[in-house]
Amino acid sequence: MAIRGDKFLKLSKAGFFSIKEHALERMEEFLGAMPDLDDAFEMFCGSIQLSFSEMWMRGYRPAYKQRKEAGIPTWYFELPCNEVELIAVISKGMMCGEYEWVTTYTRNHRNESNILWGIDLSFQAA
Repeated sequence: MAIRGDKFLKLSKAGFFSIKEHALERMEEFLGAMPDLDDAFEMFCGSIQLSFSEMWMRGYRPAYKQRKEAGIPTWYFELPCNEVELIAVISKGMMCGEYEWVTTYTRNHRNESNILWGIDLSFQAA
């Protein structure tokens, strides 16, 4: 069951949450305006967590497994935004209890084509 961003921070006992400049710049690129930190944090608090499999089904190909193998846990949250689909990528920071919003994803031609390539056509008769 997916949880909201604010509940994620509470359950994970986050002591510190930072938003990287890169994540905000990506939002500006996708929305046409950069939100201030308070607005971005509010968006994250209202976001809904997505699983890796949900990301895969939507056509995204994040480096989740590589990060996990490197000891860097990663989570994905769909931000409440009417204009475009925005996904916040959250990672554990260097300090104990620190979580970072490291980048922001959106739909593009690559993930759209990944959806098409991911369709199972095995049910069709040859």
